[in-house]
Amino acid sequence: MVSGLTIGLLVLKLIVCLGVPIGFFIFYKVRYHIQFQPVGGGIVVFIVFALILEQILHMFVLKINPVTAAFFKNPFAYAVYAAAAAALFEECGRFCAYKTVLKKYHRFQDGIAYGIGHGGFEMLYLGALSAINTIIAAVEINGGTRFSKAVMEAMQGPSYTFGISIYERCVTFCFQIGLSLVVLYGVANRKSRFLLYAILLHMASDIFAGLYQAGVIGIMASELAMIPFLVFGIVMVVNAKKIFSKGTVSGKQNTEPV
Repeated sequence: MVSGLTIGLLVLKLIVCLGVPIGFFIFYKVRYHIQFQPVGGGIVVFIVFALILEQILHMFVLKINPVTAAFFKNPFAYAVYAAAAAALFEECGRFCAYKTVLKKYHRFQDGIAYGIGHGGFEMLYLGALSAINTIIAAVEINGGTRFSKAVMEAMQGPSYTFGISIYERCVTFCFQIGLSLVVLYGVANRKSRFLLYAILLHMASDIFAGLYQAGVIGIMASELAMIPFLVFGIVMVVNAKKIFSKGTVSGKQNTEPV
């Protein structure tokens, strides 16, 4: 049987993963009149760069090519590779979007809007959808349906792990907005080094997830290591207007009053 606490946490995860991105969008739409174009840009970039292009690379490197597949069985090599791949695809995707289809959207609220789209879709795809599937599985298990041993053990494991996943999704959402602002600041101010900063930050955060997936560290160590990145995201969001007002930004839209 799956405990009531576990099911309750899964329902809470679904509510949070739906409510946080929607709530952010409503707040910034009312307060700063964000537009849907940068939000949509963030969604499209995440789908194309993270869910399609990055996965194609993983398929080749981790499965098709026997040399690289064998090399990345080393947990430390895998963690570095996975973190680097995610960082490069997602941050370069942001950069390309800001330089092309979003070249007229370089205000601080446009960076937040982009982050809401990118991080929000990730939260819905990896958080809300996962919660729905897991809730359905939990109900079926409690109704007598048998799943594989691995699924049964995961579902009947400690309930706190499902609570940790809520924290993880919120951290990632805030961090994605922070990274979106870093890349946009660099593009708007013609400072290409900020793309490198974003890549390194993103890679640093994902290494811990890679080490956890490889079984090197536990889930608590992995999630505690994310606290600095959560703080970074919050600081960037809170201070975004001040940070951007100090830069000499480019683009017609940046000169408009906020």
